[in-house]
Amino acid sequence: MSTPFGMPDNDNSDVLFAFTDIAGNPAVAPTIDPGSVIATASDPAAISVIPNADLSGVTCTADGPLDAAVTVDVSFTVAGVTWSGSEVFDVEASAPTTLTLVPQTPVNNVPLSSTEQIQVPGHPVGHTPSGHAPAPVQTTTTVTNA
Repeated sequence: MSTPFGMPDNDNSDVLFAFTDIAGNPAVAPTIDPGSVIATASDPAAISVIPNADLSGVTCTADGPLDAAVTVDVSFTVAGVTWSGSEVFDVEASAPTTLTLVPQTPVNNVPLSSTEQIQVPGHPVGHTPSGHAPAPVQTTTTVTNA
């Protein structure tokens, strides 16, 4: 089994017909019977497939949802004899272009009790930088993001 061909969800790819001889060597393309090319995708919502006008291949366009393992099947005739082949595509996400903010379920804020103390970095709990007794704990907090 071959590895699926990855294609971003906003791209297309020409899939050209390549021919080999019985020994696996490149061969000259035979003349494909006009009008005989049939191309389909296992998920036509994810990939559309259109035969090229010059009968050299098909164009696969990712124009739908993300989908793994979409099989593109192509068949045609040469002098009345049917030829066929398949390729598997993975329609993957393209680069991000939009930011969406997604609020989550709200939760209750828990206010500081009057007995809790705030730790000042670099000083023990209950000690203020000036050496005086700690000030009463404030129950209001302001957060500013720069």
